[in-house]
Amino acid sequence: MNGPARLHAGPLQRFRRRLRRWFARRRFRTKLTIISTGICLVCLVAAGAITALHQYRNLELLLLQRAQTLAAVIAANSEAAVAFEDAQGARQLLENLARDPSVERAWLMLGAKPAEATLLASYGTDTLPPVSWVAWVPGQPRQDGERIEIMTTVRQGADTIGFLLLRLRAQELASLPWKLMQLTALVLVAVVALAYLLARWLQQVVTRPVGALLATTEAVRKTKDYSLRAPVLTEDELGQLAHAVNAMLEEVQSHDAAREASEARLRELNEKLEELVRIRTHDLEASNQSLKEAIETLHRTQRQLVESEKLAALGALVAGVSHEINTPLGICVTVASHLTEQVRSLETAYREGLRRSQMEQFLGDACQGLDIINGNLRRAADLIRSFKQIAVDQGSEERRVVDARTYLGEILLSVSPQLKRQNIRTELVCADGIELDTYPGVLAQIITNLAINAAVHAFEGHAAPQIRIEGRQEGEDFVLVFADNGCGMPAEVRRHVFEPFFTTRRGGGGSGLGLHIVFNQVTQRLGGTIECDSHPGEGTRFVLRLPRRSPG
Repeated sequence: MNGPARLHAGPLQRFRRRLRRWFARRRFRTKLTIISTGICLVCLVAAGAITALHQYRNLELLLLQRAQTLAAVIAANSEAAVAFEDAQGARQLLENLARDPSVERAWLMLGAKPAEATLLASYGTDTLPPVSWVAWVPGQPRQDGERIEIMTTVRQGADTIGFLLLRLRAQELASLPWKLMQLTALVLVAVVALAYLLARWLQQVVTRPVGALLATTEAVRKTKDYSLRAPVLTEDELGQLAHAVNAMLEEVQSHDAAREASEARLRELNEKLEELVRIRTHDLEASNQSLKEAIETLHRTQRQLVESEKLAALGALVAGVSHEINTPLGICVTVASHLTEQVRSLETAYREGLRRSQMEQFLGDACQGLDIINGNLRRAADLIRSFKQIAVDQGSEERRVVDARTYLGEILLSVSPQLKRQNIRTELVCADGIELDTYPGVLAQIITNLAINAAVHAFEGHAAPQIRIEGRQEGEDFVLVFADNGCGMPAEVRRHVFEPFFTTRRGGGGSGLGLHIVFNQVTQRLGGTIECDSHPGEGTRFVLRLPRRSPG
């Protein structure tokens, strides 16, 4: 649609919307009156327009026929004047047209062809005919506004000897539309007034049943008295509607009576129930007090068990590290004893006379022994430093920034003595430079518990046990995957793996709190999530998603 069309469509649509809103706000009887009066008005306008057009066409045909008849009569009377070229007689004949007020001009032409014809006589002020008359069709009138023009041949026998030109006034045709409009307007006013009065009178036949029905429904709404009934004044659709409303009111009345009876029974039951509730409330208060005490005892016991599990894990870590430190320290003691004997032998040889070969052998043994001592002492120092840091972290749970790869390596080093007893190989895959602002003690406890859980449950009868820890950064999160290649878990075990006191080794030393502690530490302390993926014979994967900056 182009621009002007849109500009015209907008006001038209707004007018239609306003008209619909105005009509929607009218009363029902007013709408009926407007509709019936409007139908009469539209039908009358259509009938008046058709009648006016028919009258106009009939008058037009009548004037054209009159012009043809008048032209034929004058042409027949002027045959002698044209044949003898009697201009005086022709003028006298045309002067007789003065008695007809509708004739405005007349010309009598002499000649057999329009192009060669000459003026013989004329009537009116114009002595010369219009130039275009030579193209007129003989016998066919031409209407030009309020004028009718016609050309007729003047014949003598079968020969054309002249032409008669007439110009007549058609005032009746010009004034007819205005007269018809006036008449139609008067008829419209009279008929619309009559239609309005009849519609106002007849609409009561429809609106009276509707008004009675509306009054009944309004009274029911205000008084809530469903025993009221609407009067049935007609047997048409409105009467059927009144019957339907009465049936609905009867049904509502029956439902209301049933509701009141139910409410009475309910009140009676409520009174009995209140007395019973008072008795039961007293009993429940006593039971609740006992239950609260039992729950507090249970929570206290659970916290003690969780702390015991933490201490047990830390104790197992201490035992493993102490056993691991004994090996390098024992080697250092053995080498130191050997070097002591070598020094005493060198001292005896020095008093008796030291040979060059003895000195060279002593120096070689001393260097080799010192290398062994230094290597084992460094190993022991690393174990002690790692254990010290992990133990301090698990004890204090202070927050600090750690390098993910370095700290995970220290955790694996601290638990390696326990894993080596079962020949469990560990593998760490983590990129350098990933910093975590977290609680290292909590992270160490999580890895330790996962490792101990895997050592206890995953590798029974396994030839090549392995634990793989993978860490990677994903946006603002640190994803830690703890996986083993053990026996896996069936679905019914995997669904309960994080529940407290759930264990498959109840008689084999399992408390059922290890993975529950891991779940609580991951979700509550570190603000992350943990998922377990395991199938029988396919190992187990724990996927931890932790924020790199822990909450709190």
